[in-house]
Amino acid sequence: MPATSITSAPRFFSSKANFSQIKKWLLPAAFLLSFSLFAAPAAGQVTIFTPYEEGSFQSIPYAVTFTTAQTGLSASNFSVTGTVTGAYVSSVTGSGTSWSVTVTIPNSFQSAGALSLEMVNSTGVSPGVTGLPYTGNYAQIVLFPLTGTLSLTSTNANPGYAKTGDNINYTLTSDNYPMPTWSATIAGVYASGEANSTTASGNVTLGSGTAQGAISYSWTYFTPDNTNAYGSGTSSIIFDNIAPTASISAPPANIVAGTGTSSVAYTVTYADANFNSSNLTASGITLNTTGTATGTVSINGGNTSYVVVISNISGNGTLGISVGAGHATDKAGNSDAGAGPSATVSVLPNSSPSISYAGPQVYPTNTAISPLTPTSAVGMTAFGASPIASSGLALDYNGNAYTIFSTGNIGLFPPGNGVPPPVPSGNNAGSTNLAVAAISAATSTLIFGNGANIYAMDYTGGTFQAPVDVVAGQASGNLVAATHPASGPEIAMIVKSLSSQISFLTRTAGVWSSPVVITNANTTTALAINTYQGGLKMAYIGADNNLYYATYSGGAWSAVAAWATPNISMSGAGGFALDTQGNVWYSIGTSLAPAQPALLP
Repeated sequence: MPATSITSAPRFFSSKANFSQIKKWLLPAAFLLSFSLFAAPAAGQVTIFTPYEEGSFQSIPYAVTFTTAQTGLSASNFSVTGTVTGAYVSSVTGSGTSWSVTVTIPNSFQSAGALSLEMVNSTGVSPGVTGLPYTGNYAQIVLFPLTGTLSLTSTNANPGYAKTGDNINYTLTSDNYPMPTWSATIAGVYASGEANSTTASGNVTLGSGTAQGAISYSWTYFTPDNTNAYGSGTSSIIFDNIAPTASISAPPANIVAGTGTSSVAYTVTYADANFNSSNLTASGITLNTTGTATGTVSINGGNTSYVVVISNISGNGTLGISVGAGHATDKAGNSDAGAGPSATVSVLPNSSPSISYAGPQVYPTNTAISPLTPTSAVGMTAFGASPIASSGLALDYNGNAYTIFSTGNIGLFPPGNGVPPPVPSGNNAGSTNLAVAAISAATSTLIFGNGANIYAMDYTGGTFQAPVDVVAGQASGNLVAATHPASGPEIAMIVKSLSSQISFLTRTAGVWSSPVVITNANTTTALAINTYQGGLKMAYIGADNNLYYATYSGGAWSAVAAWATPNISMSGAGGFALDTQGNVWYSIGTSLAPAQPALLP
């Protein structure tokens, strides 16, 4: 039997055998590949440094640098070491390998010390930091108080005060630091500079707009580390640019006799909130004169009040004074500007007529007095109200009689029951007295009072005109008297003022003068005026119930004189009048007996 050749068939792995073999190859390779591709980053190292190693700082930045980029860095990863009490990490900023960490020193720390920033852990930091804790370099901190003072002195002779134009010297002092820049405001004036030392000085000039009173100030400076200090306050120096004032009182009398024996006094008063002194003497007084009036000036007093007396007054005219400037100063050195001219006093010659007193002549009311003879009764017409009880009586050239009813309405009694002209409505007399100045047969002026005012109402050509307020706010309207002088003004009038003094005023060409007080003439009861010997004469019952008079000629009143020696008591007198012969007429009697007119020549 022939030999048979056997050929080996090819060998194939089964799927199971193949996977098993592949796994033997792949697993080691995958391990190696995963290790090389996905291994965790390595932790880095840190350095901490600040260039601010010495100085006056309130915050210090530290540069924190890592060898590998980091995330999650926060203040909790750090602490501040050293001897600077209260220092803390105030901020952490940055990314990757470069970060900045700021250390802040509180204002409460005012001393010297050293501090450093230390990284104490890497909690929350990725991938992390090795070599911790790590401490940066130390900074030497010197924080002394940011304090200072501003001292002021005045160039005024009185260093506690200053006025316009004075200088205020100042010195600004820093207690602990040099001052590269500084500024100060003193009384509103600004100054600044660069000192680079602990003191700065200079001066400011005060202007007229400086506020009165204690001088205020403020200041500030910066240190080399750009920290700043500031302050403000009020100095003990007082700014005063208001000069003392001088004033002159009114004289106690408006008229004096030029007999060489009269005198009048003025009070000079100085006033200032910071008054210092005065040195007024008679040489500082100017006597202001008109006409031939003259007198001797003397002075007494001191400090803020002086009495200037003009004595030995003589002549005819007016006298007054002016006070020179520069006699009073305040504590800042301001001086007064003087005062005047003052109100004047009229100086009259001693020309009072001599009137002898023969005693009153008493006439019964039903007895004719030559050349005066009572006429028959006349009818009455009232204006504004029915006739009732009345007071006050005045007559004009035409025989019209005027009176005031208790209602205040003015009533007219025309002679022979004539028809009276209408009086303008609403013009009531608020007093118990009125007067008529009979200028001519066609013109009269009715004068009456109401409160503290005196009114004049013209009656011309049979018609009353609107009243004019002659004396406003100065008179007591219950006593007034008037007449028509023989020459000069149309009307001469006297009236009792609110202080019971008698004032004199005139009307010329329709224009009223201002009232002038007649010296030493005071009344509360009765007064009268009339023409007399080419001038005027007035008479009145004084507060002592005695009779007084004065005459007017040459433009001035004589000194008031008693009617006789001894003087005459007018207690209980009524119906007071004065005729052109200078005689006083008045009624006497009681309610139980008829009143009788009495004549006092």
